[in-house]
Amino acid sequence: MQKEPDNQSYLDSLGWVLYKRSRFAEARTALESAIGNASLPDPIVLDHLGDALYRLDKRPEAMAQWKRSQDRLGRGGSGEDDRDELKQLRLQLQKKLKQAESGQPVSVAPVADEAAKQAKN
Repeated sequence: MQKEPDNQSYLDSLGWVLYKRSRFAEARTALESAIGNASLPDPIVLDHLGDALYRLDKRPEAMAQWKRSQDRLGRGGSGEDDRDELKQLRLQLQKKLKQAESGQPVSVAPVADEAAKQAKN
């Protein structure tokens, strides 16, 4: 990280590893750094940040990032937005926002312990 302190891909990966290890405050810092002052931040990084904020019990801030991610994705059907991972993200964001807006628990990405439990079931 010292050689490339502003490498957005590295910071997103670092943030996601920290998230998966339940180190949400540190994940938030790395993910916010990954986004920096980008005028067109990556919608996946925005989604990751939203999940970290949700885990930190910052529901309104999480919703803002999920909406921002959704806005970045647009309606789809053009070039980059046709990637399978972005189609899936679009559906996940719709579900998260619907859950959050109705006051339900939001289905954010699981952390390592939760993922291991799900695999056993």
